Amino acid sequence: MQVEDGVLALGGLELAGGGRLPEASLAYRLHGTLADDGGNAIVLPHMYSGTQASMDGFVGPGRALDPERFLIVCPGQLGNGRSTSPSTTGLRDGGFPALSPADDAAAQSALLDHLGVRAVQLAVGYSMGAQQAYALAALRPDLVRRIGAIAGTARTTDGGRMRVRALAESLGGRPPAEALRVHAHLWAALGIGARAFAEEAWRAAGYVSADDLVQRVLVDDYTTLDRDDLLCQLGKWSRADTDASAIAAPVVALALTGDALFPPDEIAAELARVPQAELRVLDSPWGHYGAAGFRPEDGAAVEAALAAMIGA
Repeated sequence: MQVEDGVLALGGLELAGGGRLPEASLAYRLHGTLADDGGNAIVLPHMYSGTQASMDGFVGPGRALDPERFLIVCPGQLGNGRSTSPSTTGLRDGGFPALSPADDAAAQSALLDHLGVRAVQLAVGYSMGAQQAYALAALRPDLVRRIGAIAGTARTTDGGRMRVRALAESLGGRPPAEALRVHAHLWAALGIGARAFAEEAWRAAGYVSADDLVQRVLVDDYTTLDRDDLLCQLGKWSRADTDASAIAAPVVALALTGDALFPPDEIAAELARVPQAELRVLDSPWGHYGAAGFRPEDGAAVEAALAAMIGA
C-alpha cells in the first residue's frame, strides 16, 4: 500500500474570522494513487489531539476506505503540531490567531488543488474531523460529492461549547505537565462511556483496571502533547459554525450511544435540517470511543457505516 507524507506551503492564509496566518503550511498523508481523471479522492481529516497519521486504522485494502480504489487524503489540521501551530511558530500566550474549521477547509482545498483532485467522492471525519468534513463540503460544493460524519456535528451547540470550555479550563492555572494530566482525566470522564466503566468493558479490551485504561490510552498520550496546540484546537472546536442545512451533498452520520462530547440527540437534531441525510446509531459502551475499535463488533459497525457513506 502506497503511503506518502508531505507538507504543503500555503503562504499567507486569510482566516474566516479575520486576520491572517503568515507562512502557513499543511502537513498531510496520502494513501493510494490519484486516478488519471482526478476523481477518486477521499478526504479524511483527523480528530482532536491527533495527527494525519491518526487515521491509518480506518484505511486498508479491501475495506471501505480502500487505497487500491481511492486516493485517501489525510490532512493534518492546523494547530496539531505538524501543520502550522503555536508550537511550530512560537506564537504562544494568545499570540496565535483564532482559527475555525473553515480555515482547515481552506487549507485542505488548496491541498486538493495542488494534488490535482477534481472530485472528492467522500469527505469523512471522526469528531473534530467531522467538523472539517462539513466545512470542506460547504466551501467546495463543486468538489465534494458525499459527506460522512462520525460522532461529530457541523456546528458546535451551546452545550458543546460548555464542554469545550471545561476542557480548555483544565489546561490552565497549572504547570504544563500537571495541566495535561488533569486534561487527560477530564477527557476520560467525558470521552469514555459510563457503561465502559460500569460494565468493566476495559477487561475485554486488554486492560487490567479502569486506571490502567485511562493511563495507557489518555494520560500517556496527552502528557506528550503541547498545551498551546491543544488550546488552539479546542478554540477551533468551539467556533465550528457550518450551516449543514445549506449543504446539498448527501450526508451519512454515525452517532455513538453514551457519547457525552457529541450526543446522539444533538447529531439527530442537526440532521433533521439537512436535505439529504441518514442517521445511524452505534450502541457501544465506549461512548465517544465507540469508533476507536475497542470491540470487534464496533469496528464492524463503523466499517458498515463507512461503506454506506461511500455509497457502496
